[in-house]
Amino acid sequence: MRVYRVSEFTSTFDDIRNQKPDLAMYLENVGIRLWSRANFPGNRYGIMTSNIAESMNKVLLNAREYPIACFLEELRKLISKWFMRRRERAMLLPTLFTPKVEKTLKTRADIGNTLYVQHIDAHRSHVTGGELACVVDLQQMRCTCRVYDIDKIPCEHALAAASKRRNVSESPIDIANRRCLPPEERRGVGRPKKSRYLSALEKAMGKQPPRKKMRKEKLSQEQATQKLRKHYTCSQCKIAGHNRATCNNI
Repeated sequence: MRVYRVSEFTSTFDDIRNQKPDLAMYLENVGIRLWSRANFPGNRYGIMTSNIAESMNKVLLNAREYPIACFLEELRKLISKWFMRRRERAMLLPTLFTPKVEKTLKTRADIGNTLYVQHIDAHRSHVTGGELACVVDLQQMRCTCRVYDIDKIPCEHALAAASKRRNVSESPIDIANRRCLPPEERRGVGRPKKSRYLSALEKAMGKQPPRKKMRKEKLSQEQATQKLRKHYTCSQCKIAGHNRATCNNI
């Protein structure tokens, strides 16, 4: 079944059970996860066929009548021809994707251009405007429509969310060609502070800025200045701190 969401699978399978009870019982006995895309625990990458035995039997229909040695040689030539043909096609591709995936991405990108995107955080976005309102997580490569989760190919919601974000990633060549200059500095207003800011490590260790030491140095400088300063003594009253012209003790 090609639906991606479990709720859609349940609704469709209920219709099958109501119309064909025997068929529904047979499918349940086979194992739902084997043929249901929504319930499959692994990654299918958009491929529903997991057993190619019947396909190989049809291709080797005539070779099965050969002796075993000739049959193995025919099988080797067939597989070698397939790999060589796909290798030549892959060398001519202009992108890293196969033509089928490129066509799928183009179709989904056209739909994604009509959707509205609202960013939630650095990686998640809420996409509306289509059949479903979905939340896309570009980091985890997930979408609530589950197309991106199961096929591992971006759905229209993921393409819309990615196209609306700024591309901040750069190749190493672009970074290597850039000149790394120091940031522009601007001196702050006022006199520079004598005490420095502590680093994060010093703060974690509980260190305090050397304010006491600076205070002691300031006091010692003031005392030295006072010692060098000349002391005046009044010649009238013999008291220091003023002279005869300003003396009030007469």
